[in-house]
Amino acid sequence: MFSQFHPLVLAGIAAAVCAFGQPVPVPTAPGPTISGHVYGPNGLALAGATVWANLVSALPRPVDRNSIIPALSTVSTSDGSFTLFHVPAGDYVLCANHKAAGALNPCAWGGAPLVTIANGLDAASQTIRMAGGAMLQVHLDDPNGFLAAHAGKPGASLIIGLSGAHGFVPLSIAGSTAISRDYSLLVPYNITQSLVISSKYFQLTNASGPAIGTGASTIPVTIPSGTLAQVINLRIAGISN
Repeated sequence: MFSQFHPLVLAGIAAAVCAFGQPVPVPTAPGPTISGHVYGPNGLALAGATVWANLVSALPRPVDRNSIIPALSTVSTSDGSFTLFHVPAGDYVLCANHKAAGALNPCAWGGAPLVTIANGLDAASQTIRMAGGAMLQVHLDDPNGFLAAHAGKPGASLIIGLSGAHGFVPLSIAGSTAISRDYSLLVPYNITQSLVISSKYFQLTNASGPAIGTGASTIPVTIPSGTLAQVINLRIAGISN
């Protein structure tokens, strides 16, 4: 077919191939996808939500440890839409997180959609509805710096979390200094749950001074709709002998 071209034209084509190397490969198909929309507590499409899929079915055996596991995560666009690409076969729950919008992760608090990927088919039109919540905050005073001084010691642990109908959820450390620590967790409205404070090493008191017993102690927590949660103040008074 190239015989109809002038030799100089053929030479130019050859030079171009040498200069640019192999042709750019054609992108492969995105594979099975999960797509849909995220809606916030006000019922409107929610942009900027981190969306991911958690596999809940058993992995096929044997598992090739050298295979690449896809990162099944994305961020919803301006209209609340999302698409997860290259989803392996299996059953998944769809999770989402958007702290700025006060929107609860349905995988932690209930209502997460269950999606099945099979036979290479896509799962479209999925809907994630995120309920509203309030930020539970715990402030821990540590005036003697016991946490830092005893960090890493066997048994020197302190666990603060919420226990309720959906199991135990630890509070995240939101900030810390040499003499204090702050914890926080976005929690549902109008549901009474137990704030669990557990330590066999550190001696704690609450804001008014009475000691919190060693082991596990609980504080009931209920936040009415549309209100801000009061900060729960604790203090490390000493260590156990």
